Amino acid sequence: AADKRVMQLAEHIPVYAWSFDAKGAVDYANSAMCGWAGVASARELDFMTLCHPEDADAILRRHGEARERRERYEVRGRFRGADGVY
Repeated sequence: AADKRVMQLAEHIPVYAWSFDAKGAVDYANSAMCGWAGVASARELDFMTLCHPEDADAILRRHGEARERRERYEVRGRFRGADGVY
């Protein structure tokens, strides 16, 4: 029930929101994020193809550390939108 409320809230906030499952796959992306990335659903998102090459190693490393520790994390990086701009 709480997850459903969070997803409903995420659909109405003016930011890009997404989450990963325990295996590292995108399991949710709000409509703003999907629109920006040019995909119809979260299942189509592949962040490593959207990630700027200079940021990829640091992002992958932080993502892997967080998965191992089973903790939430934030990361900053450049990602390419549907318009091709980072």
